[in-house]
Amino acid sequence: MARCLQAITNMPPLGPPTIARFNVTAAGAGANLALRTDVVFATESIVIFFKRLRALDCARRWRKYTLPRQMGPPRLWAQPCFADKISARQADDWGMIWEAVADAEF
Repeated sequence: MARCLQAITNMPPLGPPTIARFNVTAAGAGANLALRTDVVFATESIVIFFKRLRALDCARRWRKYTLPRQMGPPRLWAQPCFADKISARQADDWGMIWEAVADAEF
């Protein structure tokens, strides 16, 4: 998982797009992967969560600039403090992922 995250992080800014699909809960490194790729499809039944802010360690620049624009600073910084689980539908509404898909259609 670490090599995968490192490869995605080290891609040039206008390199090929990265696409991920998730049908299991994304926590820790899985959450990093879910949020670091360019396009994410997820089943509606999964959740994404972080227990600590350190879990968002995939790339400091990305955490500082990109993610706050996607989900908003209050949500970004409060989420690890309270460890709330974010549903795929909620992540879709917040702009964290591209699309939450019904489990049967996935």
